[in-house]
Amino acid sequence: MAELTYDKNGNEVRCGDIVEVKGAYFKRHNGLYWVEQDGTNESYCGTGLTMLKICKNGKISKAKYNICFYPIWTCTSDRMKNAIADEHNKENATIEIRHDIDNSYVKDEIKQKIENDKSQIEYWEGRFGADYVSPNRKDLEYFTKALNRLEDANK
Repeated sequence: MAELTYDKNGNEVRCGDIVEVKGAYFKRHNGLYWVEQDGTNESYCGTGLTMLKICKNGKISKAKYNICFYPIWTCTSDRMKNAIADEHNKENATIEIRHDIDNSYVKDEIKQKIENDKSQIEYWEGRFGADYVSPNRKDLEYFTKALNRLEDANK
């Protein structure tokens, strides 16, 4: 299991949270994101956070470069620039959970992921039998917990 990530105020960053990244070396890494993977999903093979860019009004961004990982890592064709950017990001890049952004679009995105996982589970169980262990079950549990947490927070 991956190590949990905390924002600059000491709050645990979890799936579905809207966060703001500031101080990154490359301008495209700064901005608002929603956390898609926080490292606690057993079927996720990454470490740290996987975040997808959102607009200031909470809508999911359709930008070309709409994904960011935290801790931020860079991948350019210049090794020196990568080293400088990585060092800068370690020292200066911060992440903060934002509660003042509309998260209804994020909830809709998570609901869509849940529906996709359910349909995948039905398909594979229909094909291989009810005792087939689908990897989508872990994702379904993960995103269902995240959605329940977000809906409980809005009550």
